[in-house]
Amino acid sequence: MKKFAPLSGMPDFLPADTMLYNTIINTLTSIFEKHGYVPIRTPSIESMDVLKGKYGEEVDKLIYRVLPSVEQQMQDEKEADRGLIYDLTVPLARFFATHRNEIILPFRRYQIQNVWRGERPQKGRYRQFTQCDFDIIGSSSILCEVEILLIVHEILEKLNLSTDASILLNHRQILI
Repeated sequence: MKKFAPLSGMPDFLPADTMLYNTIINTLTSIFEKHGYVPIRTPSIESMDVLKGKYGEEVDKLIYRVLPSVEQQMQDEKEADRGLIYDLTVPLARFFATHRNEIILPFRRYQIQNVWRGERPQKGRYRQFTQCDFDIIGSSSILCEVEILLIVHEILEKLNLSTDASILLNHRQILI
């Protein structure tokens, strides 16, 4: 039976867990869209140049490398030049650089998508998991920070997590 188990850190989810997951995703989506955020999706695979861009070599241990196609392997046998995304921040930066002339600022986006970490999973952590990000690009207004905090508070309330949650704020401009 062990030979049919999923890879370490990449779990299967039974129907009850999947239904809870879907409820959470639907709740998040409805809250984001109510506040004017729009969804984006980016590829699960990015070039190594993009993935390493912000963090450089120290990010190497996070990346699952994807080998080139069979034809490329046979032609030049080069090392993997692409990898699975390990978060949604790096793909967002690439997305914005690619589409900056097609979007209106400030740009409110949300993204809920699987990501992968190449490191050995610790207890309670996975190599494949769903990440949720929402951002406002193109505004330096402190009101954007307040908006994000209010949305987080609303999410915690809708998911019945607010009784045990605290939102701590650490922002130099507010503290001065």
